[in-house]
Amino acid sequence: MPKLPITPLRRAGSDFVSADGSTLAEDKIRQLCMTEPGEIPWRPGFGVGLEGLLHRGNDATTAELARIRARAGVDKWLGGDVNVSEISPSREDETLRLTFRYDVAGGEADALVELSEPDGVS
Repeated sequence: MPKLPITPLRRAGSDFVSADGSTLAEDKIRQLCMTEPGEIPWRPGFGVGLEGLLHRGNDATTAELARIRARAGVDKWLGGDVNVSEISPSREDETLRLTFRYDVAGGEADALVELSEPDGVS
């Protein structure tokens, strides 16, 4: 996998910060999950739509819905780049976490995407 710029774009000297392997794979997963469909005008279908799950209550149904949306997004948008073998939701208080187990050239790795409601909002 070639070194590509990571997002959000950051400068390192005269060029953008780039990555490959598990760092790039984790960045792709995080960007996909934190982007809402319609947010990118030139690719309106890109994104998972997890923001729509905020304020729904942190129960088993919401966790499973987040896992299903994340799996569908990964399969559609990252299928050729990152092989995600498992997505595991976990809940604690107002926080819903999705842990992704994925394969990259150097072996398996984990990426964590965390969703939580802002303090004082329910």
